[in-house]
Amino acid sequence: MDTRLRAAAATIATFAVLLAAVACSGREPVPAVLAPVSPGTAVVPPPSVALAPSFRADQGLSFEARAAIHDRREPDLAVTVDYGDGVSETLLAGPGGAVALEHRYRGHGDFPLTVRAAGPGGETVATATVTVAPRHVVFVQGLNSESNCPGGRRFLDRAPEWIAPYLEGDAELAATMQLDDSSYLYFSYSGAYCDGSDGTRGAAPDYDAGDTCGSIDGRAAPRLRAFIDGLGPGRVTIVAHSMGGIVSAYTIAADPAWALDRIASVVTFDSPLGGVDPARTTVLAMLAVRSDRCGWGSDAIDQLKDGSSVIDQARRAALVVPFYTLDGSGDEPGALGLAEAVKGGETTLPGERLHWQVSEAHSEIWNRTPSSPAGPDKRRFVVCALLDDARCLP
Repeated sequence: MDTRLRAAAATIATFAVLLAAVACSGREPVPAVLAPVSPGTAVVPPPSVALAPSFRADQGLSFEARAAIHDRREPDLAVTVDYGDGVSETLLAGPGGAVALEHRYRGHGDFPLTVRAAGPGGETVATATVTVAPRHVVFVQGLNSESNCPGGRRFLDRAPEWIAPYLEGDAELAATMQLDDSSYLYFSYSGAYCDGSDGTRGAAPDYDAGDTCGSIDGRAAPRLRAFIDGLGPGRVTIVAHSMGGIVSAYTIAADPAWALDRIASVVTFDSPLGGVDPARTTVLAMLAVRSDRCGWGSDAIDQLKDGSSVIDQARRAALVVPFYTLDGSGDEPGALGLAEAVKGGETTLPGERLHWQVSEAHSEIWNRTPSSPAGPDKRRFVVCALLDDARCLP
């Protein structure tokens, strides 16, 4: 009898707990109903998206990445990509679910990349961060150059002042990248810079002509490489005059792996990339008499000679990164009978992207003179290199 009473009490207690639970929920108890599943029917999951968490890109250069869509049920699945800078597009997943992403970022900084894939089972979103390094234009002066900091003369008031406004105003280039005053930098052979008191923010080099007389391989090239490395990640475009083109080409050819990672393109203005013949090196040495210019026995003059190990190495540079070479064919005043300072055949490289000729003299090629009112073609030539498009000249 006691056993039956205990069982009844347990049953009553159980019902009491159930009633209390229903009362707390405020809802009527609803019996569970299993939906019928047709034989062979499977639940369709949403597609999964594989995307690396971060990427690196260069301002104005093509950014390429890959995403992968897995477990998709639909052929030609549409994928929406938002690059984080106001540009988005719809792509189709290829064989195996591969999605190829390609974009050019006009600005620099961190951008959120979003990839959305929607299928019968729902939508999946994957995100990543694209860190875009700023694009710099590095000007490299030639042999026996000077800047006279902080006022600036010769190279500094010939190159950047007329190239920079044109680059920033070129519609095609502006659609590809945003350049401003901070984009332009100047390499100094001596490593000395202005203190910024004149508003240059330390950007303009201050060196005498004699600072260019050291060896290209042992002095100038290592300094140029260190200068570029000091800018942080990202690839630069070099605009070089005369020996500056040799310094740049040698630096690139000496370490192709480094150059591929750090150099986007190079423009050379009347650079003797094939070497300087003995008659012209003799003239350079004679012009240095009674001055601080590089003369007899200077390493720079010796390494500029046709057939030197530096020239032989530099000749390989255009096989590593794009080169755009400009030849100044005008007569050089006071060149001791040698009308053209650098012969046209010496200004080219095997494998270069584009070679062009202007009628200006070697030492005047940067100028805006009456014979060359604004130099739009030369400036457009620099645009070609920044865009890396040999078809961009009008």
